[in-house]
Amino acid sequence: MIGRENIRETIEFFFDVIEREPSSDDLEAKLRLALDRLALAVNYAVYTFDDEGYPEAKRREYTEIRDIVSERFPDCGFYNISRKR
Repeated sequence: MIGRENIRETIEFFFDVIEREPSSDDLEAKLRLALDRLALAVNYAVYTFDDEGYPEAKRREYTEIRDIVSERFPDCGFYNISRKR
């Protein structure tokens, strides 16, 4: 069950799948689940934007994470598109 109380767990699950989960036959299925959970969790996020009390988030260099994801999920391109079988 996804709810406001476990948004962080959902995000951590996603990063575990793309960065740390051992390769397996069901790795892409776990990726689909992680992405579905993220899409659902965004509906439960409640926040108040505070641009004075908190610094801007650190910029992340996506080249490194893109390289990891490309290697771990070679059948996924820029978009997950269906293929004729």
